[in-house]
Amino acid sequence: MLNYIDKLRIAATFLVFCLHSLLFTGKNFPMMDILKDSGGYFIFFTPAWGGVWIFFVLSGFLAGVSWLSGRYSLTRAGVIKYYKRKIYRIYIPTVFFIGFAVLVANPSFLEDWRIVLSIFTSTYNGRPGFFGIGATWYVFSLMWLYAIVPVLYAIYSKYSRYVVFGVSLVLGILMRTFWFYSGYDWYIMYTFPICNIDLFSCGFGVAYWHDDIKVQVKKCYRFSLLFFMGGLIVSNAYIIAFNWHLEFYQYFFPTLYLILSCLYLWLFRIDAGRLHLADIVKKYFKKFSNISFEFYLFHSLIFGLICSHVGGHSAIGQWVKYVFIGMIITLICAKGWNKIFQSR
Repeated sequence: MLNYIDKLRIAATFLVFCLHSLLFTGKNFPMMDILKDSGGYFIFFTPAWGGVWIFFVLSGFLAGVSWLSGRYSLTRAGVIKYYKRKIYRIYIPTVFFIGFAVLVANPSFLEDWRIVLSIFTSTYNGRPGFFGIGATWYVFSLMWLYAIVPVLYAIYSKYSRYVVFGVSLVLGILMRTFWFYSGYDWYIMYTFPICNIDLFSCGFGVAYWHDDIKVQVKKCYRFSLLFFMGGLIVSNAYIIAFNWHLEFYQYFFPTLYLILSCLYLWLFRIDAGRLHLADIVKKYFKKFSNISFEFYLFHSLIFGLICSHVGGHSAIGQWVKYVFIGMIITLICAKGWNKIFQSR
């Protein structure tokens, strides 16, 4: 069954995929310039950073749900069980992916021992990098956030969950405001685990809302939320396409994504929030949702590898062909990688 989590995960994946299909075209397809000159087509400049922020919130939420369900406990065995699951299902597939990407695209990349050390200590932040490798910073930051999940569970269980949620939210705002006025490198803030802890912690806290907050959710609430989320994405696309006050997107929009994602996870969790689509569409959307992590890993690598090998009679036709071929190959690789590492 395609549920509210699958929908949010697919939407976030699309935000990353669509923009990267433009960024990784290099000089072969001048699609970015063509779309900018076309005015209304700025919508293709989807906010990939926003997609990553949604992933952080969703990861925290799923961690909270798994701990509240009783699957894990604050015992030595329970914590070890949780850590082992994340290492086997997230960290190890990512390390093997990096090895595969280096082998096929840049064999000399791991000659620097500092890069190797950063990968094995989960401190790699995407710099230096090449297509397909840079995006793995998200996984390594996520591993550090997974490491504090038992602490988050203890805090949310002991203290007022709304106070903890509010403190996490406010600290995130203060941290990004400080970073904005300090003049430090924004990319460091974007990739540093502690700078994304508000997204993860608030997502974790939303897992408690379902049992605590009992309201009758009207359709207008959900439609209004989707309208605001769509407006946020469209405004982001405009900011990216025309580089208009990019600092708003970088420093202040993460909190908007956090709030709207948390409201989505709460409002659509009530009454299951299932998507009314034809069964065949649900089936394939669900399959895609199940391999979205592997799809995230592979899409940039595939785009980079095939870019110079795709031809066409026009820039737009070439780009469409490039996106289609890249998506098919990425889906095949993601499915195979999932079968290897997630079937255990």
